[in-house]
Amino acid sequence: MNAILYEDERERRQNQDSIQLLARELKIADTVVTKVYDNVFMNFKKRATIIRYLPIFVMKRVRQLFVTGRVSQSGLISGLLSGGI
Repeated sequence: MNAILYEDERERRQNQDSIQLLARELKIADTVVTKVYDNVFMNFKKRATIIRYLPIFVMKRVRQLFVTGRVSQSGLISGLLSGGI
């Protein structure tokens, strides 16, 4: 997990909990979920004015990316580099 993304230990733990929950729910390795989650989190955080609920929105987006097949279980991201996050 990218330590620079998170302001403090509380924020890091909150996001780590979200990653573990998604990994269990989607039955995907947490290392794969972490790569995608961190990318989405970084992108959302750049534009967010209120970050308190950011993990909820990031979880929703990451779940959507895996369920719709835009991200494979190997972590390959299709179409995200062209602004598709």
